[in-house]
Amino acid sequence: MLKSVSRICQAMLHRLIPSDTDDFSSAEHILGENTITANGMMVYNVGHRGFYGIISDNGVKYLPVNLMEFPKFIRDRKRIRFTIEFYPRVSSIYKWGMTARLIHVEQLKDKKPTRLKGM
Repeated sequence: MLKSVSRICQAMLHRLIPSDTDDFSSAEHILGENTITANGMMVYNVGHRGFYGIISDNGVKYLPVNLMEFPKFIRDRKRIRFTIEFYPRVSSIYKWGMTARLIHVEQLKDKKPTRLKGM
């Protein structure tokens, strides 16, 4: 069991670390042990009375716990660039994505398709 969890974590990190050929405008960058900067989209999920989450361009889901500190970004399908500190051992009642704390958010002007990998 532990080996399979370790392989899953390694596969996730491999997806998060950009290679030399990646387009850095959409890649996720690991800044610290639990801090990542990435591009993505704010999404509204209707389950559990509704909640907002972030799906990165790579399809990774994040559940920000301090979203109310960034009220102008709380819009469904809003394209954003965000920096988060994720908490890998913290769970939520939503059971959706990685629980994280937003550090920085800015709106992106680029247009991406609304179909997401994680949906």
